[in-house]
Amino acid sequence: MSLSESMEELRNLDHEVTSAGLEQLSGLVGDDDRTFKSAWGAIPAERRLELVGRLVDLADDNAELDYHSVFCHALSDEEPGIRERATSGLWETDDRRTIPLLIDRLEHDSVDEVRAASAQALGHFAVLADRGKLAPRDVTRVWEALKASVDDEDEPIMVRRRSLESIASFRAPEVRSWIQWGFDHPEAMLRQSALFAMGRSGDLAWMEIVLGEMESDDPAMRYEAANAAREFGEEDALPALTDLIHDIDSQVSLSALHAIAGIGGSKARGLLRTYANSADDPVVQDAAAEALEILEADAADFSMMKLPGEPELDQDPDQDQDEDDDDDF
Repeated sequence: MSLSESMEELRNLDHEVTSAGLEQLSGLVGDDDRTFKSAWGAIPAERRLELVGRLVDLADDNAELDYHSVFCHALSDEEPGIRERATSGLWETDDRRTIPLLIDRLEHDSVDEVRAASAQALGHFAVLADRGKLAPRDVTRVWEALKASVDDEDEPIMVRRRSLESIASFRAPEVRSWIQWGFDHPEAMLRQSALFAMGRSGDLAWMEIVLGEMESDDPAMRYEAANAAREFGEEDALPALTDLIHDIDSQVSLSALHAIAGIGGSKARGLLRTYANSADDPVVQDAAAEALEILEADAADFSMMKLPGEPELDQDPDQDQDEDDDDDF
């Protein structure tokens, strides 16, 4: 079946969408890309929303599927739910041409949720910038957009908190002040984002606060504290994380186990092996076994001298490019 025929079938809400059919939308280029874009708007909104959600799930399950063109086109969809969901499909892309599209959504979208999702997606490019894997001009673009969002007192908290999380990867003096502002804020969600930002910043000056929040009355704060400790990767956090394994909140317990795996080392391996073999709670036992597998898999990757999930870039990050590259979708 041709792509044109598949797109025609997608217009029919009585027609069941199959994963095999959706694979035709992977890697669109040239005439196929133009065919898709010309037919997209004729598909009913509820089906477009379903499609984008299905494509995000398929891409998560199969790294060989590439729906980048679909997600980028859907960023300008008239339905905000579709724009938001499409943004989630771009959270891990390394394609620099996505940057201006996400910045445009962050700065100009009329819906808070879409702007927040765009700020969150820009966080991946902030991480690439911190690793020196982004062209200087793009580093500036991402920094300026996130900075403006965090600084904007008229911006809703849901947007500013995501911008705070994303900008934390940048090594700049302002970042520390913003994280402290978020942590001191009365809004609980912003305080959670500040803890997340502490971990992403990699600044060990926040360690004392992170350890203290593992004893918070708020399970969401304990959860974020465990995740931040994982990002720091310091063995000093292991005793506090061990206490969190017994947390009454299962998500906190799971995050503590994964944090221990993320810290790694012989002490972490011994802890996880103990819980995997003899924990009283079968849920904890299973989670510890899973975390141990993660630790050992990561150790295998380290032996190959490559970080798990490390992006492969096709270009020299110091090489500037033509502005026309931003319009190639």
